[in-house]
Amino acid sequence: MNRHSHNHNQGFSLVELLIYIALSAITTTAIFQVFIVVSNSFQHQYQIADINQDLRAAMNYLTNDLRNSCYSGRHDKAKYSSPKIGIQTTHTNATSIYFVQDLNEDLDTLDENERIRYYQSGSTLIKKNMVTNETIVISDKITSLDFKYYDENLTQITNPSDYDKIRSILITLEGKTTGSALLKRKIEKTLVSGLRIRNAGL
Repeated sequence: MNRHSHNHNQGFSLVELLIYIALSAITTTAIFQVFIVVSNSFQHQYQIADINQDLRAAMNYLTNDLRNSCYSGRHDKAKYSSPKIGIQTTHTNATSIYFVQDLNEDLDTLDENERIRYYQSGSTLIKKNMVTNETIVISDKITSLDFKYYDENLTQITNPSDYDKIRSILITLEGKTTGSALLKRKIEKTLVSGLRIRNAGL
C-alpha cells in the first residue's frame, strides 16, 4: 500500500501581505493620534498648573512684603532723613513700587531688605535691593504688572505728592506660559489681590 504525504507549506500571498501592511498602518496611525491627544491634554494641564503656581507664588511674595513694609518699630518716622520711611515718590508708579523701612530699628535704612523695589522687566518680575543693587527674579512668566494705590478712604491716589497717604494697594499680575513643541497655544492667567499696609500711617 502506497502512502503519499503531502506537506503544503504556504506563505502569505501578495494580496494578504498588502492587506496586513495596510491594517498595520491604520492601527499605527490610530495609536499615534491617541498619543498626540493624550500628550496635548497632559501638556495643557501641566501648563495650567505651572502658570497658576507661578503667579500665586509671585503674588504671595509681593503681598507679604508690601503688607509688612514701611516698618520703623518704636521710632518716629520723622526722625529718618532722606529717604523717609514709607512708599517713595521715585520708582513708584503703576508698574513699579519702591519702599523704605527700618527692620532692625537702628535708625538707618541701609541694612538688608530695608530699601526694596519691585518692578517688571520684560517677562520678569524683579525684587531689587536698592542699597546693594542685588536683584532676585521672582517670576519669568509675567506679561503685566499693575499697582493701584488708595488712601484711608479707599480713594485712588495717582499724584506722587500724595504717596505718603497710601494705605492700601491693589495688585494685578498677568502671566503666560512658554508653550511647548506639542502644544503651541499659550495659557494666560490673571491674579488680583488687595492688601492693607500694616505700618502705614503709624
